[in-house]
Amino acid sequence: TIVKIDQGFVRDAHTDINDRAIMEAITAMGHSLDLTVIVEGIETEQHYNIAKDMGCDIAQGYYYSHPLPASAINDSLASMK
Repeated sequence: TIVKIDQGFVRDAHTDINDRAIMEAITAMGHSLDLTVIVEGIETEQHYNIAKDMGCDIAQGYYYSHPLPASAINDSLASMK
């Protein structure tokens, strides 16, 4: 139900047309198969914008947060209520 785009393709997508083309192809293929497309390795606003413009469904990476223990995630979620 999910396909994930590896951070290796994201890292240079803003300058490497081949990496960007691979990201676009994975996104199009995933959506044509009715899969959720996750992209990892979002570290900058530029990475975020590329993934957003391609229509990726979920993004993850240091742009949002460094890895956290589960207890910190739960505490963080609770404080948003």
